[in-house]
Amino acid sequence: MPLPHPPGYREPQQARLDRRRVLLAGMVFSALAALLLALGRRAAEAPGSALPRASLERALVAVVAAGCCGAWGEVMRQMAAVARSRDPDELPPR
Repeated sequence: MPLPHPPGYREPQQARLDRRRVLLAGMVFSALAALLLALGRRAAEAPGSALPRASLERALVAVVAAGCCGAWGEVMRQMAAVARSRDPDELPPR
């Protein structure tokens, strides 16, 4: 169980999106998708395997789509962090 924060502690506030983290998330997801596709390709090439080999175009689309999903997820996470860190007095009236 974590210790409570000391008196007067304020959580660090995030004012805007960090593009480096968005890019890193996209690259990590793309790398993981490429790794899984490479392992699947090796399994399909094994003797006696009934798995069809995936085309290079489909593999490229899958890697790019995985990168986009990773970047999108990180953008959504950071936007939520920015919204939570805003002062309620600065929000527009409803």
